[in-house]
Amino acid sequence: MPIIENLLLSAEDLCLRIETTDLDTTIQAEVDTITTNDAQFNGRVCVNSVKFCQAVEKLRTEKIHILFDAEEQELKIGELDGSASVTLQTVLADSFPLLLADNPARTDAEYFHTSVSVEDFTRTIKQVLPATSDELERFQHATICADLKDMVLELAATDSRRMAIQRVTVQESSGLR
Repeated sequence: MPIIENLLLSAEDLCLRIETTDLDTTIQAEVDTITTNDAQFNGRVCVNSVKFCQAVEKLRTEKIHILFDAEEQELKIGELDGSASVTLQTVLADSFPLLLADNPARTDAEYFHTSVSVEDFTRTIKQVLPATSDELERFQHATICADLKDMVLELAATDSRRMAIQRVTVQESSGLR
């Protein structure tokens, strides 16, 4: 299912929400203080997760500019000063799977919330991501396994030739059994 290879980007109330799912687990992250020429922007779009992460990683700045062109269905990611940018093709947000938190058929017992610092999570992902496969015919190895136990999030990945495992401490969680 190619749509699960995408991130859902939602901008609302000066906050960017980034969501992804493998249809079993959903991860959501929120980034505050989004502005577009001092005006509020609301919208949703899907973009390939690997290409988006690679584009953001290539930008050597703490703040980035994200511009969505609805007519061309493109997402432009760049440095604020305009010195570097990357353009990515997008997919309609409506084709993204209904997420766990948004599914009215789910009960509270099936949903949990956890928080990890952005710096710790980013560092941990960067340490695990190189062990995933980038070969299309080995798509089953292009994932990161996440396990949450005793307030520690363990991330693991392998492409069958190498393996990476990293742990990050969870700041808070609720709904866990």
